[in-house]
Amino acid sequence: MNTCVIESPCEHPDHKTNLSRFCDSSLLNKWNSFAQVRFNISLDPASVHFKYKNVQWMPFDSYDKPYYEMYNGIDIMRDQINAATYFDAITIDMNSIDNYYIDNLTLSYLDEWWIVYDGDQHRFMESINTITETFDLNIKLIVNKYNRFSEVDEIASLLGIKSEIIKVPNIFKSIQKNKTSNIPLINKPEGRYYLDKPFHEISTMFLGKDYINKFYRNPFYSIKKIKDFLNC
Repeated sequence: MNTCVIESPCEHPDHKTNLSRFCDSSLLNKWNSFAQVRFNISLDPASVHFKYKNVQWMPFDSYDKPYYEMYNGIDIMRDQINAATYFDAITIDMNSIDNYYIDNLTLSYLDEWWIVYDGDQHRFMESINTITETFDLNIKLIVNKYNRFSEVDEIASLLGIKSEIIKVPNIFKSIQKNKTSNIPLINKPEGRYYLDKPFHEISTMFLGKDYINKFYRNPFYSIKKIKDFLNC
């Protein structure tokens, strides 16, 4: 499945920074953001392409902010989504529920809305209810930093979520230890041990049963899990 990830405009973009840690920096040196290419005819349109782990990435560059302030930033966002319609699936990282550039027309492009719950229930519910009253979106819930005190059932009931709730454990210490590493945490035994289950659940919900048949039921999967456990 050809997949594209778009980072929406925000105060503190991090896709480019994180990608620069995990991939060949020379690739990013040749890369230009969508906004830069859109408003500079001297730049090669192909320079917006940045592929990592078979996924096309469209980060928001910190230098893009003037373009969004000088021109209609919402229009730039829509053009970026339209430019990515070649892909089978487009994932938009909104960064925040209150993202100014995610307007009604942008939301109308979406088939599903994956909400990452961060624990701030009041602000969370207030913002989401405003959107769900307007759009009939298929909502999926990811509870980040999950622990036994997380109000998972209450949140799911309020949102009317009937699908499986994905629980990502609180692994703050592991993330902090991996801050300066050039290897993603999920590619390390400790990360796989904690994140393998929720990441497989996300992949299954995103890609469907074909994913389960091809990957999750691999006969070597159980052996790999045991090895990861022993290496922690």
